[in-house]
Amino acid sequence: MLFFVLGAPGRFSAWCEALIAEMAGGQDNPVPIVRADTLAEVALGALRRQSTRFVVSAPQPTGALRNALVAAGRHVVVALDEPRAALLQLVLRQGISIPEAVQRVASGCSAFGDAFEMPGALLLNSTEDLPGQESAAALIAEHLRLSLDAGLCTRLHTAGFRESAGVSSEEATAWWSTLDRQDQETIVGALSRYFEPHGDGNVPITWTHDLFFHGENPAERLSGPVDITGRPHCLLQGPFIHLPPGAWNLSLSLIFSHSAADREYSVEIATDHPLASGNLRPNGFGDAAIDLAFVLPEETHDPVAIRINSLRAVFDGTLTITGATMARA
Repeated sequence: MLFFVLGAPGRFSAWCEALIAEMAGGQDNPVPIVRADTLAEVALGALRRQSTRFVVSAPQPTGALRNALVAAGRHVVVALDEPRAALLQLVLRQGISIPEAVQRVASGCSAFGDAFEMPGALLLNSTEDLPGQESAAALIAEHLRLSLDAGLCTRLHTAGFRESAGVSSEEATAWWSTLDRQDQETIVGALSRYFEPHGDGNVPITWTHDLFFHGENPAERLSGPVDITGRPHCLLQGPFIHLPPGAWNLSLSLIFSHSAADREYSVEIATDHPLASGNLRPNGFGDAAIDLAFVLPEETHDPVAIRINSLRAVFDGTLTITGATMARA
């Protein structure tokens, strides 16, 4: 039997997964934990292990996976972590860079907009349920029809969280005060929409320059203005962050250096298929902006990518994204 934990990456979802793995297999033989956000990944996990008894960890579950779980009447655990706490855990406890941590947390948060209404979902919140581990464990055991060893919570707390202790408010405040304005804007722009579990769904999302990647090397993050010299090519792309499904408007603004301001450029929005596109030309000061509307289907698997391409050869020049703001249409 498969046991599903839908939860943004963080300490709380890891605790839920470890708890279920041991309840399902026993202290000496916990069942495997398999990362899978799509139906295909779930099937691949079963084939590789030649087993259908494992915990499915889905930090960014697709709409198709969520719909399949509802259609099958499956009981699942939804582990909701406060975005700021999840970010702090990734950055301060796991040493992940701020842009990568923001990318992970934002994508995870976007997947749980409809989780509150999923039949068969046990909703747990880290701020309420992690401090009272015994009661949370009992709820999970009852929901998934598993047996709970009385000493399991103690073992997990001792062995599992010694290296991943929560971040105190004092440590969080001190860390925030050391960040420069750019890092703070990156965090707030991408995550503030998700700070309140049932908050205003109309809060816009802003992706800053450092969340994007080089156009011809999508594994390399931007660390400053992009050199756009050369033949026509993809100049930059990203941020490869999931959005909730529905209708969106993108307002994209950029600054081009003077030597690159006399060219025309194309902008594309895509997931696993194109969503919208248009062309822009900087004004005499190098500023450029474009608005694009698009609809994100619920069954989309891939994260959202914005791509900016040069249409003619550029002999010298740079560009910088000053803001990519997504607002509900």
